[in-house]
Amino acid sequence: FVETIRHLLGADNTARNQAEQRYDAAKRSEPVQLVASLVQVLTQTDLELPVREQCAVLLRQCCGKVKEPESTWQKLGTHQAKLREQLLQILEAEPNPQLRRKVSDCVQSLANQIVEIEEGQTPTNLKEWP
Repeated sequence: FVETIRHLLGADNTARNQAEQRYDAAKRSEPVQLVASLVQVLTQTDLELPVREQCAVLLRQCCGKVKEPESTWQKLGTHQAKLREQLLQILEAEPNPQLRRKVSDCVQSLANQIVEIEEGQTPTNLKEWP
C-alpha cells in the first residue's frame, strides 16, 4: 500500500496512473480496508513525510460528502466511530506541525459535516463561543 501512495506522488505518469486506478478500485470495493491502511501509514513515523501527508489528504477526501449514500464515509458504516477516534488520537499525538495541520484539516472537514449546532445554541462543553 505504501508503494501505491509513493507512486501517487511520483513523476512517472504511467506509474501514477496505475496507482490512481488501484487506489480508486480499493476505494470503491474495500473502503474500510482502504481507510484503515491510510490511517496505518499516516501513523508510521519512520516513513517519509510526503507519503504521510498524502495519506492525510486522501483521508480528508474519504471524509467528504458524508451525507451522500455512496460516499466512502457512508460505506464505512459502523467503522465511522473508530475513524473519528483515530483522527483525534493522531491529531493529539502527531509531533510534526505540518502533518498535524493536515490531520486537523481532515478533522475540521468531517466535523463541519457531521456536527450540527442549532442557530442560537452554543456547545455545552465550551466556556466561550465565537
